[in-house]
Amino acid sequence: MKKTLLVCLIVVLVVIASAFGIGYGVGHLIKNAGNISISNGSSFNYSDAKSYKAGDAEISSKISKLTINWLSGNVKVSEYSGNTLIIKDEVESGVLSDELKLRWKKSADEVVVQYAEAGKKLNLDGFKKNLLVMIPSSWILDELEIDVVSADSVVSLKNIEKIDWNSVNGTLEVRIDSIHSLDGETVNGDVDLYVSKYGPRELDLESVNSNVIISVPSNTSFTLKHDSVNGSLDSEFAGKVSGNKTFIVGSGDYDWDIESVNGDIIIRER
Repeated sequence: MKKTLLVCLIVVLVVIASAFGIGYGVGHLIKNAGNISISNGSSFNYSDAKSYKAGDAEISSKISKLTINWLSGNVKVSEYSGNTLIIKDEVESGVLSDELKLRWKKSADEVVVQYAEAGKKLNLDGFKKNLLVMIPSSWILDELEIDVVSADSVVSLKNIEKIDWNSVNGTLEVRIDSIHSLDGETVNGDVDLYVSKYGPRELDLESVNSNVIISVPSNTSFTLKHDSVNGSLDSEFAGKVSGNKTFIVGSGDYDWDIESVNGDIIIRER
């Protein structure tokens, strides 16, 4: 992951976000927000809008990649015993008008989900909805990409190759058996990763005003390169320190890289 959240830039962006609101700086704060842009405070845009379908969906053919672009509320991705991919709006308050219904498209082995219709000025006063995605337990995704503005993300799966997560204001909670790679950036949102069996072999996180909590099996071997401003490293694993920014546990097999501003790094042994 390219290192885009340099310390000086991060501090400026946090000030901007707090002063002008989330909508003002979204294009500057999220590195990989797909093709989303927000203009005039409330217009939601993405490319190739005409290829999307509106509303909830059930998809029977297997996919290898799921991409989610979401504005606000919660994003929940989990497994179930069925045999179709389920994508649903869950309305908490307000009325789900046609333009506020989720959009989705399937291209080859990828499904892309968008928060709402493109090119409309969305009236979100008093409106809140969440995204529910349920994946058949017999499927294994290669990649899950989640780009959010102001939304908490919860991922509960058995296995996945890669999760790529970018957030302006929202937490990430991952409960998983095995994962190869987690790549993420956040401003104002904790990361809580719980792995019961294996991984992540590759971890690359950049965070501002956020704590990073990683819980992994006791036999995990990793090299953590960490660069923190106003934050600490707290590890339940015994390891050795190399220089002032590298922490090695065991033979250092996994490659972890965490940069943080105003947040702690906590590694738990389970």
